[in-house]
Amino acid sequence: MITRPKVRRVALFIGVAVGAISLLAFVVSVVRPCGTLLSGNARSIILARGSIGVYWQPFMFSGFNAYRNGDPGIATGWWRWLPKWVEPKAPSPQVGFGPIGEFIMPLWIPTAFGLWCAYYTLPERGPRHLCEKCKYDLRAVPAKAGLITCPECGHTSDTPAANPAHEGTS
Repeated sequence: MITRPKVRRVALFIGVAVGAISLLAFVVSVVRPCGTLLSGNARSIILARGSIGVYWQPFMFSGFNAYRNGDPGIATGWWRWLPKWVEPKAPSPQVGFGPIGEFIMPLWIPTAFGLWCAYYTLPERGPRHLCEKCKYDLRAVPAKAGLITCPECGHTSDTPAANPAHEGTS
């Protein structure tokens, strides 16, 4: 049965995968900038300088692609902090092809999303004064030989800091 926690867990693991892939792409883009991932007749996907750029020419009349072998907008600066979206306008009849549309995404954004998802996949830990097994309040239980034994379930805590009432005494 598909439940909400299962869907959340799968979504978080997908987010972690997206973050790991974007971190790998960031390292590749810094080591070898101007890497053209995909170049077609009317669109290019370029990975360079910590960003991924998608460029397209929707109104193209010839087989010319201005960014087939280059690094257009990404090479203008070392780092882009915000995504950039430029929608192409209608072509001019003199040139024969339209202006170029572009979408540039800095790779730190999906990496940060992946780190956020990784943080939320970590298990939660309760307060230190509660028993790890049955959640009984252990603040008033005396420590014997530095260990605290829960009177409810018998679980022994190996951390003496689990009893804040006895921390400063010697």
